[in-house]
Amino acid sequence: MSHILITGAAGFIGSHVLDLLVASGHDVVAVDDFSSGSRERLEKYEGKIKIIETDINNTEAYADHVYPNTTIIHLAAFVSVPKSIENPDLSFKTNVSGTHKLMILAKEKGIVRFLSASSAAVYGNNPNIPSHENDPHAPTSPYGLHKVINEEFGALYAELYSTAYTFLRFFNVFGPRQSLSGGYPAVIPILIQKGIKDESPTIFGDGNTTRDFIYVHDLARIIVHIATEPQHTRFEVYNIGTGTEVSLNTLWKEISEICSTKKEPEYREKRTGDIDKSVAHIGKLQGILKDFTFTPLQKALEETIQYYKGIE
Repeated sequence: MSHILITGAAGFIGSHVLDLLVASGHDVVAVDDFSSGSRERLEKYEGKIKIIETDINNTEAYADHVYPNTTIIHLAAFVSVPKSIENPDLSFKTNVSGTHKLMILAKEKGIVRFLSASSAAVYGNNPNIPSHENDPHAPTSPYGLHKVINEEFGALYAELYSTAYTFLRFFNVFGPRQSLSGGYPAVIPILIQKGIKDESPTIFGDGNTTRDFIYVHDLARIIVHIATEPQHTRFEVYNIGTGTEVSLNTLWKEISEICSTKKEPEYREKRTGDIDKSVAHIGKLQGILKDFTFTPLQKALEETIQYYKGIE
């Protein structure tokens, strides 16, 4: 059993990771300010785990619950690329300042393990497809740049201090609990909502934009596996995807068939900051996961669509 502090615990990804950690018997401290995460997701854990409501920048609120043997899983983030372009200062405050304060806390407490969410956005419009972990950084948004900065801090601090850092470059995560609200919800919830309502979706660009979609249940299992296995190096970065490239047109075809709609997409001009092609090279990840099996896209979409139908 490990002592684990998880930030963003009430969020889309964090709540799935939290479920696995608690089910596995780990001693968990959950931190979230509920600015985007749902309180309801943590209600079942009240009295069973320590839940701290605070912004991650306010490390004093949870510093007393961090020890040298604590593993930090840092998932709290300002996650929208378009919103980071509109409001780079707010993105910086959460994604860089908040992360850095957590790193300083790890230094002060002598923490051994620190896992942090990074992003495929660090690659930008990478001419190398699939993207390898050692490919150059070329972010096209403040969000991507801020993730690069965090990784650079981690690489340096791993050399200077006692904490070992692992950064997980998430590709396009989807699944139950992903938000449909806000100005820029993710693409799969939007397409699913249109499919359920038998409406035409809006696709920015010609629909040949590609992404590497990873099911949130698979992602959560990967995070918990990496967090609870021994780390033999001071600094690591892993692509977290499936290694499969899927176009938005193909994605809509899959969703429309499951939802039994024959509506065609409406195409609009590509948005600023959007990346044309994105797919992970996952050889390094497979080296530590061994016999891990990803959920097939169709099955994952079916389960996700069933979830959204249940909350309509």
